[in-house]
Amino acid sequence: EEAWALHDQGVRLYLERQFIEAARHFEEVRRLLPRDVVASIFVERCAAYVESPPAEDWSGVTAYTKK
Repeated sequence: EEAWALHDQGVRLYLERQFIEAARHFEEVRRLLPRDVVASIFVERCAAYVESPPAEDWSGVTAYTKK
């Protein structure tokens, strides 16, 4: 399915720290699947990382510090 392919490409770009392009893929997933919560989370994370890039040793994992 097209949405899955876009999601997979978005994750690859996200892990490669190409956050703007990754966000475009996840936004397209949301266009196809408006209630896709995971794509929405990735769009938010990409926007945050564009503003404040993760450390050089970032592995792609998001650690939450608040409950």
